[in-house]
Amino acid sequence: WFMNPEGRIPWNYAIVNGRPDSLNLVISENERGTPIFRTGHVQGYGVSVAGGGQDVRYYVSTDVDREQGAERNNYRDRLSGRANLQIQPHERFDLSANVGYIKMDIGLSCEAGCGGAMWAAMFGGPHRTSRACTPSSPYGCGFSRGATSQSIETYYAWQDKQFIDRFTGSVQFNHRPFPWLSHRLTVGTDVTDETNTELGEYQTNDTIRFFLGPNLANGFRTHQRRHQTINTFDYSATANLPVSEDLASATSLGVQYYQRHIELVSASGIEFAAPGLEVVSATARDRTAAEDYLDNNTLGSFAQQQFTWRDRLYLTAALRIDNNSAFGKDIRWVAYPKASLSWVVNEEPFFEELVPRWLNTLRLRAAYGEAGQQPASFAALRTYNPTPGPNNAAAVTPGSLGNPKLKPERGQEVELGFDAALFADRVGIEFTYYNSRTKDAILLKSVAPSSGFTGSQWVNAGEIANSGIELLVRGTPVRTRTLSWDLVLNMGTNENEVKDLGGEPFIASGRTRSVVGYPVGSWWLPKIVSAERDANGNIIPSSLMCMGGPENDNRPVPCLDASGRVVAPRVYLGRVTPTNEGSITSTLRLFQRLRLTAMVDWQLGHSKFNNNTRARCGIFAVCRENVFPQEYDARLIAAYQRATTIEGEFVEKASFAKLRELSIGYELPDASVRPFGARRASINVAARNLHTWTKYSGLDPENMFLSGTPGFLEQDNLPQLAQVVTTFHIEF
Repeated sequence: WFMNPEGRIPWNYAIVNGRPDSLNLVISENERGTPIFRTGHVQGYGVSVAGGGQDVRYYVSTDVDREQGAERNNYRDRLSGRANLQIQPHERFDLSANVGYIKMDIGLSCEAGCGGAMWAAMFGGPHRTSRACTPSSPYGCGFSRGATSQSIETYYAWQDKQFIDRFTGSVQFNHRPFPWLSHRLTVGTDVTDETNTELGEYQTNDTIRFFLGPNLANGFRTHQRRHQTINTFDYSATANLPVSEDLASATSLGVQYYQRHIELVSASGIEFAAPGLEVVSATARDRTAAEDYLDNNTLGSFAQQQFTWRDRLYLTAALRIDNNSAFGKDIRWVAYPKASLSWVVNEEPFFEELVPRWLNTLRLRAAYGEAGQQPASFAALRTYNPTPGPNNAAAVTPGSLGNPKLKPERGQEVELGFDAALFADRVGIEFTYYNSRTKDAILLKSVAPSSGFTGSQWVNAGEIANSGIELLVRGTPVRTRTLSWDLVLNMGTNENEVKDLGGEPFIASGRTRSVVGYPVGSWWLPKIVSAERDANGNIIPSSLMCMGGPENDNRPVPCLDASGRVVAPRVYLGRVTPTNEGSITSTLRLFQRLRLTAMVDWQLGHSKFNNNTRARCGIFAVCRENVFPQEYDARLIAAYQRATTIEGEFVEKASFAKLRELSIGYELPDASVRPFGARRASINVAARNLHTWTKYSGLDPENMFLSGTPGFLEQDNLPQLAQVVTTFHIEF
C-alpha cells in the first residue's frame, strides 16, 4: 500500500489472476467508517507538600497520570508517591529516610512481530484475504490480511497487559564524631513485582473467528510473573586532615555490597471450552508452566586520597576492588585504579595579568580511570535443559555452552577538558575529550554445532577503541531588564573501532559483525549493485552483481553461483550507533513572566535496517514496485525479489534532526493568585515531536525493534506521535 496525495486513505493494490497489469483498487470498509487509530489523551495531576524546621524537614508528593495511546487498547495508568524525611537530633549526627511507590497498569498494543493494526496497514491487503488459514498459523489469519474493520477488531480482541508495583526505600546515617572525621552508612532496597498477561477470549463472532483462524479462535492465555529485589549496602568514611597551611588532605575508605534476586513464574495454554473462561487452568491444549530464579551479587571496596593545594589545585587517586558472582565458584577480584587532576587557573595571581579580560574563569582538568563490566549472570556457566528421554524418563539436553574462562570487560579511559566562563559570564563552555580502550570485550560468538551445543557463546574477544568529544556551550546573546535570550548547545561525538579479536576474523551476531578495523557490531550484508532483464521484463538471475568488498578490490562480483546459491561476500554497510548526537535549545524570556522555548535534537552517522520495506516489498509483495516492476530500476526489483537472502538493500542511513519541542510558559502575577490562597502560579503549553528532517525512508529513524541482538531494526512500530501538553503549576 501507499498513501494517496492527501495522505489519508491507504490504497491497496491487488494482483488479479496473477497478472501484474490487472489491478483492483480497493478502499477497505475500515477507512469508510471505523478509524484505525485515535487521538490519545494525556492527563496528570500532582500534589507535593514540604516543610519542617532546622532539626526536622519533610517532603511528601503524589502523582496520578493517565495516558491513552493511538490505538484503542493502548493506555497507561500510573499512581506514584514519594516521601523524604530528614532528622538532625544532634549537630554531629543526622538521619534521612526516603520511600517511593509506583503502581502502573499498562495496556499494550500488538506491533512489530506480534501483528496488530500497524502490521495490517503496512503488510496486509485485500488480495490476501483469500489465503488459506491453517492451525499452524502462529498469529491467526488476520495478521497477514488487509486493514478491514473485521481484521482490526480481531487485533483488539487480544488483551496484552502489564501490571507493575514498585517500592523503593533507603535510610542514610551520617555521623561526625570528630571535626576531621565523618562516616556514612546507606542501606536501600528496590522491590518490583511485574505481571504480564495475554488473553484471547473464546470468540463467538464468526468473522473474528475466521480472521483468528482455528489455532486461536477458541482463545488462549499467558500469565508471567517476575519478582525482583535489589538490596544495596554502602559504607564510607572520610578523614580530612591538613598537611600544611596550604595543603589539605582527604582520605576515604568504603565498602559496597549489591544483591539482586529475581524470581520468574509463567504459565500458558490455548483453547477454552466455552465463552467466559479466562484462566490458564481452563484451557484444554498445550498447557505449559515454567519457574526460574536468579541471584547475582557484587562485593566491592575502595580507597581514595585527595590533596588540595590552596583551594585551586586538586589531585585525586583511588583504587576500587570488585568481585561478582557471575564467575561462579572461581573468586576473581579485579582492581580498577583512577586518578584525576583539576586546576582552577583563574585563582592564580598571574591570571588577570596574562589572560585577556574577556576570559573570566578557567578550570583545566585531566583524568584517568579504569572500569569493568561483568558478564550476564549465567554467561560463564555451562547449562543443560530438561527433556523427555527414553520411555519418557527425565533427561537433559545441552543448553548454553558457557565459558569458564570468561573475564570481566575492562575499560581504560583518559579524559582531558576545561570549563570556562567568558564575556562577563554570558558565555559558558564545558569541553571534554575522551579516549578509551576496552580490553577483554564481551562479545557474542556463534557456537560450532560440533560442540554439541547450539546458539551463541559469550567470549572475551580482543580490544575496542573509543574516542570523541563532549561539548556544552551556554550563551546569553541578549540580556536586558525586559528581555533575555539564552542558547544552549549540547553535543557529543563518538568513533569506535575494533582493534583486535583474539585471532578471530570476525564475531558475528545475526546481520551484524564485529570486524577488526571497523566499528563494533556493524551491518555486514551482501548487496546487489546491478541486474538485467530479459525480453519479457524478468530479472535474469545470472546477471545479478553484488558489492565485492576490499577482498575483491571493491569491484562488483556475481551474487549467485550456477545453482542459485548466494556467494557474494558480506560487505560493510554502516555502523548501528550515531557518530554525533546533540541538541540546541533556545529560550526567550519577556518581562520576566513570558517564556518561549524551542529545542531541536539530532543523531548523525549511523544506519538502520528498514524491515518495513523488506517485509512489504520483499515478503508480502504489497508495494507498487511489485505491481509495476517495469517502471523501476532492475537492481531495485532484483533486491526485492531476493529479500530473504540478499538483504543489503534494506540498510539505510538513519541520520535525522527533530523539532523536539516548542513551548510557551507564563507566570501569573502574584497579586492575581493571592485571593485564592496561592503564592505562585504558572501555565505552560508544549508541543512535542513536531517535525523530522531525514532521508531515511522508514516510518521513524528512532523506531527500534527490541527483540533480538542487536535491536537496531524497524518493523511496523508506531512512530513517535506529536503531542500537545498543557501544564498548570500552583504553589500554596
